[in-house]
Amino acid sequence: MLSRTLCLILGLCLAAPSAGAATYTVTFAQVGSDVVVTAFGAIDTTGYSFLTNAASGGAIQPSFGTFTSVTGSYDVFDTSFTGSLAFGTGPTAFVSSSSGDVSGFSWSLDRVITPTSYVSGTFLSSSSTYAGATFASLGITPGTYSASAGETDFFVNVDGAAPVPLPAALPLLLAGLGSMGLMASRRRTSHA
Repeated sequence: MLSRTLCLILGLCLAAPSAGAATYTVTFAQVGSDVVVTAFGAIDTTGYSFLTNAASGGAIQPSFGTFTSVTGSYDVFDTSFTGSLAFGTGPTAFVSSSSGDVSGFSWSLDRVITPTSYVSGTFLSSSSTYAGATFASLGITPGTYSASAGETDFFVNVDGAAPVPLPAALPLLLAGLGSMGLMASRRRTSHA
């Protein structure tokens, strides 16, 4: 029994995300004649200053490092970014269709966008489509861009240019499954 407990504790410790490791990732992909954008992760709003509540359509403005995932109402926070999220030279473009949580950022204005009454650190995900668009027509430059604001790391990945960070909970899930497998294996061995 003690070895099972130690295995479980070791698995949880090895897989726990590092302190202050909230990540929010935006990935652009050319899918047929459309550009599809997925966004996922969590935003730690600790230390951000609430500015206002607003509502608008999902949009990008690559030259300013601005991304809003979906149409809806959201809270705007003031912060300070280090790094760069300017992912191209294009002007503002609005989504054709979208679903999920409204979220995003405006790197050039040092702003972060979360759903209204968002609980800091809660998982967010969304998908947006720019129909009949290409990276060139949107003014998006392939590559990987990153910046930090407070306790959150932001990533923009255009066309799968680099590995996308895993959601913080995935290593924990894998460690838990591995620990359960190890316990089951030991149980079979002890009964033999």
